[in-house]
Amino acid sequence: MKILHISSSDLHGGAAIAAYRLHSGLINHKDIESIMIVSNKISEDKNVFKINDIFNLNFKVTIRRILVKAGKKLSSIIAKASFSIIYLPKSKIKNAINKINPQIIHIHWLDETILTFEDIKELNIPIVYSMHDMWIFTGGCHYSQDCERFKLGCGKCPILGPAILNDLTKFIFNKKRKSIKSIKSISFLSVSEWLSKTAKLSPILSDFDIQTLPNLIDTSIFKIRAVEKAKKRLGLDKNKKYIIFGAINSIDDPRKGWNILVKALESLNFKNVELLVFGNNSVIHKEIAGFKVTSFGKINNVNKIIDLYNSSDVMVVPSLQEAFGQTITEAMSCGTPVVSFDGTGPSDIIKHLENGYLAKSNNYIDLANGIEFLITKNIDNSFRDNCRNQILENFSTDKNIIRYIKFYKNILNDYNRA
Repeated sequence: MKILHISSSDLHGGAAIAAYRLHSGLINHKDIESIMIVSNKISEDKNVFKINDIFNLNFKVTIRRILVKAGKKLSSIIAKASFSIIYLPKSKIKNAINKINPQIIHIHWLDETILTFEDIKELNIPIVYSMHDMWIFTGGCHYSQDCERFKLGCGKCPILGPAILNDLTKFIFNKKRKSIKSIKSISFLSVSEWLSKTAKLSPILSDFDIQTLPNLIDTSIFKIRAVEKAKKRLGLDKNKKYIIFGAINSIDDPRKGWNILVKALESLNFKNVELLVFGNNSVIHKEIAGFKVTSFGKINNVNKIIDLYNSSDVMVVPSLQEAFGQTITEAMSCGTPVVSFDGTGPSDIIKHLENGYLAKSNNYIDLANGIEFLITKNIDNSFRDNCRNQILENFSTDKNIIRYIKFYKNILNDYNRA
């Protein structure tokens, strides 16, 4: 069986990393041929192709990439949160895909540099769309936060600026709904139970059977290491305890909850405990809420991030909404317990008081309670093993790749019977 994955990148961004981990798991399976097409290739994987290589028309791809970037820039100007518009004509990728001749196309991110809804409608191939956020069933936002207008068809969007833009989300919403209904064969996957249930509340996806399959993690890479050696490699004090916080754009994206974490830390009073931060673009103070802060910025070295997880006594993921939480599975696979908010994706991963702490939604006091619980608990090996075993049993590539393959086979069988 040949699977073609479509993603904006293979290693840049949460959805891209999730897509590449799935691709890697599939390509190591003897019965599967897996290929990726991306706009931004970072890995050296010979089975990942840049869209430029597919078309051999750099001018055409460059123009589309410029237009996509312009759309992102416009979205950042008119919206107060992550928001994406769709507006480009079809890329005419159909002929290139027909040459690859996949049996299933798996879309992880609808990058209009590569393809659009109009392209998908022309493909006589079963389509799988993985939801890594809420975008596919809203009028443009990636996370709705407190807004529930996606249940009604959007319009009068609270994150857009001028009143003249109020109907833009309704236009995008209706375009998505019409386009999806016109696709011959499309199935939807979600990475968490929360996202599956939420998607069903939108008129765009209310008629679809949405299945939940988690993002995968290679537990042979993300694993428990000797703590003292990990701290030594990072230049950290072996006698201190560490709280870790990190994500892509960790400080500047309000949804990631940095401000909530700061409020939680302000209510705590620990000695000999420091804060580690990674993934931040902005410079941050060396001391926050009485805690010394060490910033690692963007990290491209996987061994360094594994050392960071192993050096930490607790990871805090205070996202207001999170589709899944890949840093949670990474940390827990390294034996580090996690504090996060209950109610969205992290609730699928963390077992409250067994391998972490699920705080009341958006409640910084309870977030502080979770941090205090795990810092003062003096996490022993058995608790670290609880974290590790939860990931091994439920989120490892080995455990889940067969579930994905079974899903693909069912999709293909249904398509061939139709």
